[in-house]
Amino acid sequence: MKSVLCIVTIAFAFACGMPARADDAKALADKNCADCHGPSGNSVSSFFPNLAGQRKDYIVARLAGFRDVTRVDGHAQYFMGRTAFQLNAADSAALAAYFAAQRPEAEPPADAALVAHGRDLYQKGAPGRSVLACATCHGSAAEGKGAVPRLASQHALYLERQLAIFRVGLRRNGTAHPSVAGLNADDIEALSAYLASF
Repeated sequence: MKSVLCIVTIAFAFACGMPARADDAKALADKNCADCHGPSGNSVSSFFPNLAGQRKDYIVARLAGFRDVTRVDGHAQYFMGRTAFQLNAADSAALAAYFAAQRPEAEPPADAALVAHGRDLYQKGAPGRSVLACATCHGSAAEGKGAVPRLASQHALYLERQLAIFRVGLRRNGTAHPSVAGLNADDIEALSAYLASF
């Protein structure tokens, strides 16, 4: 009777597109994500973002954006488009929960003055240049909230590239970032160094 119940449970889970066990999420991550994002979501290359500790709702939303091509960013779409199409909603939710539960790893500290400038910009913005404080949306500790991403412990070089492409309008995902236009290259480097440091 116990084995029949187990078979029925597994069959139901597959029919619904839901992982049968909690560790199936790790198997999904190992199969679909680990090569680029690392097995625990801490990628070994700044070319790919860290997913460890990222907000669940953000990951689900971004995977949906790759599936329906509302994430307009050629580089990311090239790497993520096919993978996202292979994941159903339950897979996406399982992966999001898995990565959200992983421990993010900060980068070694950068130049202290650069980090201090980045912290100041993050917490206060630059009102004279219409740059809002990033903390307004991303949280005082860059932890994110809901579908607003966590930025803390992200690769500095990855953040620099993303801010640069937001600045010129090459990345659109349904969220406006008007204040990014007021950042210069030094600001972007400083913000990225600060966010990568904790």
